[in-house]
Amino acid sequence: MFKVYPVRYNRRPGFFFWYLKKYLYIRHTAVMNIHFISPFSIDKNLGKAYNNTIKNLPITDWVCVMDYDAMLLDPGQVKRMYDYVYAYPNTHLFVSYGSRVKDGVPQQYLFGRKEQVATITEHINIARNLLAADNLSGALNVKQVNRSVAGFLMLFSVETWQRFPFDETRKCLTVDTNFSKRILQAGGKILLMESIYIWHTYRLLEGKKSIKHLL
Repeated sequence: MFKVYPVRYNRRPGFFFWYLKKYLYIRHTAVMNIHFISPFSIDKNLGKAYNNTIKNLPITDWVCVMDYDAMLLDPGQVKRMYDYVYAYPNTHLFVSYGSRVKDGVPQQYLFGRKEQVATITEHINIARNLLAADNLSGALNVKQVNRSVAGFLMLFSVETWQRFPFDETRKCLTVDTNFSKRILQAGGKILLMESIYIWHTYRLLEGKKSIKHLL
């Protein structure tokens, strides 16, 4: 992930190594921003909406793309995502647990297949308990993901996006799964952030199989 550019060696001995050390220090300590975005497309070309938003961001930054019906449940989740990025900088894509997740991605079910609890308060408590558990252990627990994901929350670097831009031919359907499949096929790394749990409405009233709003 960190690139070193060639330097013309034309000064005193040791200059090159001094420059390299200074350059790497700057790269590792430079301020990195995570941009939280939820692009929406009236013409339902979600890949194009993602690409048009991300292309204007600095290459050193990261992006957290969330569905318009997804929501963080605690302010501490933002800082925790920064912690994950700094702890696992060579990860191509981070994902999270969600309150409702499409069938076929069991790695993102928090309690097996449990998806609904009574109130939003309970969802907030679940999110806070996960954060607190990691705080107590001092760990940033992750799970390796080896299959396509549900993209209600996807955290990745702009550099990753440059390598794997979103497909603009798929409208709304499978844009997220296609993105994650291409990363895996290229040997990239996808990690599940085990202390991040968010709200995802995901066709709560209509049922999971309803896709008419996406067509």
